[in-house]
Order: sequence, then C-alpha cells, then structure tokens
Amino acid sequence: MNLSTKSFDPESAGIVAGVLAMLENVRVVNMADCIAGRVEDTALEALETLCKGLAGKPLEEINLSDNALGTKGVKACLAVLASLDSLRAIHFNNNGMAAETTEVIADIFLKNGPSQLHKFHFSNNMSGQGGGIHLGRLLSSSP
Repeated sequence: MNLSTKSFDPESAGIVAGVLAMLENVRVVNMADCIAGRVEDTALEALETLCKGLAGKPLEEINLSDNALGTKGVKACLAVLASLDSLRAIHFNNNGMAAETTEVIADIFLKNGPSQLHKFHFSNNMSGQGGGIHLGRLLSSSP
C-alpha cells in the first residue's frame, strides 16, 4: 500500500482510513511524506487517522520517513506500531527525531520483551548520543 507523498488532511485521511479498514491482508505500507506542508495539529490528526485505519492488520513493514514526527508523531502512529507480533521492518529516515523520541520508540518496541524487528532504517535525524543509547537498547534486543 503506497500512501507516500499524498499530504493528507484529516478529512481525506478519514476516507482512506475507511477503505484501509476493509482490507484484510495489508503487509507493507509506505507512509513516507504523507503529511507534508500541514500544520502540526492537522498533520497529527491525519496521521493518527490513517494509522487507526491500519490497526489490527498483519503489517510486516512500514515506512514513516520524511514526516516531521517527533514524539507526538510517533504517538500518533501507535495503532500501527502496536503491530508488534508481525512488524519486522520500519523506516524512520529524515524525521528530525530528537533523543527523547528515540526513547519512546525503543520503549514501544520493547514493551513486551525482545523486539521482532529485522530491519530498522534510521538516518538523517537529530537524535545525537542520547538517541544512540536508546536505539542501542532496541537494536541489541532485535534479531
């Protein structure tokens, strides 16, 4: 499923989420750059709505790159990030994430024990040494 570069607002995200909810076997989703140019509240609402449409799907891979996520954005994606049983690959490239956000990411994926992630793409962020420490916890607990 490719939702990349569409720049959703809450209304259009609701329409798409309704369709996504009807799909049964969505395994790969590209949501890179899907909230570009939107003000924060609008972007977060659209992102959360899209993710809720994917809740409960057997997602194996998701690309959330090129979205200004931060901690609020990561939390808006909880519905898809909670696919811990099936999720094997995630992309967080060019999201501008600080160390605090990487701690939230590590906590989400390690909530129920070791991570099942086989691929973790993380580049062009602002996480610094603190982010490296938090992501080190995640990576050392992943296959």
